[in-house]
Amino acid sequence: MQINVACVQQKARIYPDEESFKERICFFMKKASEENCSLIVFPEGVGAMLAPQFMPRPLVKVLMTAYNEEEGASAFRAAGKALLGKFLDRVTAGQDLTATFNETLKKHGRELRESYLRVFSSAAREYAMYVVGGSAYVPDEITGSIVNAAYVFGPEGEVLGYQNKIHLYIEDTHICKPGTEIKVFDTGFGKIGVPICYEGMFPEISRIMVLRGARALINVSACPGEICFAKIRAGAWSRVQDNQVFGLHSCLVGRNDLSKEFTADYVGRSSVLAPLDYTPDLSGVLAEAGSLYGEELLVATWDFNRLAELIRGNDTPIFRDLRLDLVKKYYSDI
Repeated sequence: MQINVACVQQKARIYPDEESFKERICFFMKKASEENCSLIVFPEGVGAMLAPQFMPRPLVKVLMTAYNEEEGASAFRAAGKALLGKFLDRVTAGQDLTATFNETLKKHGRELRESYLRVFSSAAREYAMYVVGGSAYVPDEITGSIVNAAYVFGPEGEVLGYQNKIHLYIEDTHICKPGTEIKVFDTGFGKIGVPICYEGMFPEISRIMVLRGARALINVSACPGEICFAKIRAGAWSRVQDNQVFGLHSCLVGRNDLSKEFTADYVGRSSVLAPLDYTPDLSGVLAEAGSLYGEELLVATWDFNRLAELIRGNDTPIFRDLRLDLVKKYYSDI
């Protein structure tokens, strides 16, 4: 079985309403549809771009100025940042944007989740595609606590489920609570697992997903700065290699106003991955973004039959040789 997959490297923007956000999502999905893709993946944190519709209109206008994307307009960006700071000082008694964002989640979290679900559900149905909708800070459907949740949608717009981020990056901890379940999601091409960003650096999470049947690991990320990105990318790549499955790493890029400690802009070089001996150059990379900072849509083909044949004749048959008896013993001891 072969499928084409699309990986979105998306820029952080301010959208004043749901419709304008959906237009951008459909822009990428239309391009993926033209490439006959069965799956498209968006990066971590895209749901936060729906929050401005619930914020004060004057603040949204200032944010749109601050996020102006005119190339080379550094002075304009600096002016926008200064304007944003003055506005927050004036109307929020010195609160930073994260505090404003958290207050928005507290008041409008359910509405934000409904907006996020509407956008991706309708887009998945319109383009008849499986969609990993990046992630969103929303109230958990069971506990009501704010979580960082990656939802998966089917080609008829149905919600296949969601994975809450279990290991929170330091910049998540002042916004949400950790998840407690490791899930996999059924698709027409097999099960997938969705480790969220930092999660890719915990081999146990991906291994459990694969042992539960995942044939691909979808890492959605928002990495502040190149060092963070390099570590998360190394984790995503390694999890594909040590589990002998396909992978995909979708990155958010651009301005970062929600972090408290690591405030560098979001960067990434999104990629579609495979076991390294699947690729002629032994890189394990089927497609890769050309820039750390710009928007791109990557498309590649996953051939599951070829991968299965490769694994059968492999000199490193990991799952045949894995000593589950020892794994069970030592995990029990721990």
